[in-house]
Amino acid sequence: MSRQRLWQPPPNSPVLVVGSAPEDHDALVSILTSKDWRVQEAASCAEALSLLRHTRFPVLICHAQVAGGHWRDLLGVCQLLPTSPQFIVFSRLADCDLWAEVLNLGAWDVLGAPPVADEVLGVVGLATQRWWRQRADVQRASAAPSNILEEELKQLAEWGLSDGEIAEVLGIPSVEAARRLGDLHRKELAGLTV
Repeated sequence: MSRQRLWQPPPNSPVLVVGSAPEDHDALVSILTSKDWRVQEAASCAEALSLLRHTRFPVLICHAQVAGGHWRDLLGVCQLLPTSPQFIVFSRLADCDLWAEVLNLGAWDVLGAPPVADEVLGVVGLATQRWWRQRADVQRASAAPSNILEEELKQLAEWGLSDGEIAEVLGIPSVEAARRLGDLHRKELAGLTV
């Protein structure tokens, strides 16, 4: 498999690029768009926040210096989002100290400026892949407990426990236990369960 194939994002995968150092910014955007990333740009932290309210971005690349704030401020806000983007800092001063700070604060990586195509594609490609995998893991994890809960509900109901007792055993509100038991009974009546 070729190296470039490994870096291919899902078609039109969005990347948010925040900041605008003219000499490096255009080169970064050009590298990304050449490999089918759909780049959206924000010149300031405020503009980035506005875009983040309406669009899920797997990756956010933020210039170290950005109008209206600092990359640390934007990272802090991103970490509060339900689907936080993989955060990459883009800087001409990409040294070990910056890299350590970025990683310690929970961001994905640092890209040095001027941008090098192989480095940009590798870092952004892996960040995109990680975001999609995390999203899939969350979906799987949220699906698994309901299946487990359904089996536990069946067992507890067979033992003759009341809705309130089942709720206490499972650590869920009694209204939720009653609703789930009702759903189970309806499925059984409809012949949907084994």
